[in-house]
Amino acid sequence: MPSNPSLTLGGKIVAAAGALFLITSFLPYFRFCSTVLGNSTCANADAWDFALTKTASLLVILLLAEVVLVQVAKVKLPQEVTGFLGLGRLALAGLAALLVLAKLVVGQSVPEIEMPDFSGFGIDTSDIDYDMGFSRSIGLFLGLLFAIALVVGNVLRLNETPATQPQVPSGPPSGQWQQNQQFGQPGQPGQQFGQAGQPQWGHPAQPDQNQYPQDEPTRYVQPGPDGQFPQQPGNNGY
Repeated sequence: MPSNPSLTLGGKIVAAAGALFLITSFLPYFRFCSTVLGNSTCANADAWDFALTKTASLLVILLLAEVVLVQVAKVKLPQEVTGFLGLGRLALAGLAALLVLAKLVVGQSVPEIEMPDFSGFGIDTSDIDYDMGFSRSIGLFLGLLFAIALVVGNVLRLNETPATQPQVPSGPPSGQWQQNQQFGQPGQPGQQFGQAGQPQWGHPAQPDQNQYPQDEPTRYVQPGPDGQFPQQPGNNGY
């Protein structure tokens, strides 16, 4: 069966096991042989010839249709249905496996056949040698194997998220994401605590290196007792 990206691991197991179960349901489950007067005749019977295995095959069809509708066709089911869907399909898969196992254990009995009375014609039918019986065949064992695989696939689906639903991240992806998200717009690096270029809280503003230094403040010199102003160093008396 071709792989579909929308199928989960459990869905792939259910789809593959269900398809293989239906294929093997047409294989011989039992082989019937009869021997009368030294002449042997044999015939095969598949899963659809017995009540237990026929019911199991119908349950497998339901399970296969469910995984195709939900994960391949992406049909949205009502919320009330999806709440019980996981345990429901697991119960159906378990029931199908139990039915096939019961048929394997119980087998198939041959009904007693009463030979017609031909004593009036001088024929003694009690001396006729005949033997009839059923024997288990390969299809029954393969059917049980694929039914168990259906149970395993549905157990895995209990803890799986369908691929059709978007994954929601549980936390920030990285530390860089946290730095870019501090009191600013998401996804805009460099805008922390407001507009770009503004100082952050707790950090003093850095002076602009492109500005010229400010002139020193004007100093007012008082004249001395003789009425002359004292000379300033470096002015040469002027």
